[in-house]
Amino acid sequence: MDELNKCGDVTFVEFFMPEAIPVFCTGCQICLGNPYDKCPHSKFIIPILNELLNADGLIFTTPHFGACSMSGCMKNLLDHLDFLTITVTPRKELFNKKAFIISTGTGSTAAMKPIKKYLMNWGVNRVFSIGFRMFTDKWDKMPISKQQRFEKRLRSSARKFFLIPG
Repeated sequence: MDELNKCGDVTFVEFFMPEAIPVFCTGCQICLGNPYDKCPHSKFIIPILNELLNADGLIFTTPHFGACSMSGCMKNLLDHLDFLTITVTPRKELFNKKAFIISTGTGSTAAMKPIKKYLMNWGVNRVFSIGFRMFTDKWDKMPISKQQRFEKRLRSSARKFFLIPG
């Protein structure tokens, strides 16, 4: 976010999981054949959906945990938004979007790959990703040289993301 702010006039709206969606998708599929506001959790989903549709760009972050690909909170978000799939309820607002996925952990690629698949299935035009193998749970526990390498990669990726149209 700091690097994107250096690129130009940028406004961020952040949603932190699980606070933003404190309930799990039940897989009831009501959203698939009905307006999404029929979802039993629509009071949590609609504000996120509106921001997604109105944003110029999307940023998704998740750690990688063990044998699983992404955090349970990220999976819950994507499950709740599964109705956005082009074959179910295509949303033209998503077709000119670009997205950026950031993941930390030893299996960052495994965490980012399914998120990218979801976004592409929504019709998102361009998806960038960057993963960091930190081998620790805290940024400050990494050697300064490693922090600097990661910051340099992130700065470069943030500038490309900002400058390349959706």
